[in-house]
Amino acid sequence: MPRLDPEPPYRWIHPEKQRYYSVTLVRDLFGDWTLLQCWGGIGSHLGGQRIVWVESREAGLKQIAAIGKRRRQHGYREQEPVSTDSRRTS
Repeated sequence: MPRLDPEPPYRWIHPEKQRYYSVTLVRDLFGDWTLLQCWGGIGSHLGGQRIVWVESREAGLKQIAAIGKRRRQHGYREQEPVSTDSRRTS
């Protein structure tokens, strides 16, 4: 059975326009790699999402790099991924 663990989400913020764009690379239930792309306004219910099939994990990471480059060209800043590791102890 394929692992369904996603890559850490990649998130870009445009502070002046109060916009965000995030991408997560995941495997679906059939074992195919997909990009989950989400965007919208910070503090708003408006936005959208798209699921895009990619050929492999490497192709997905390459596409994420291209998305990041495009976001930076449009004034977005990359935000550090938030750890979702629940096994951490305080």
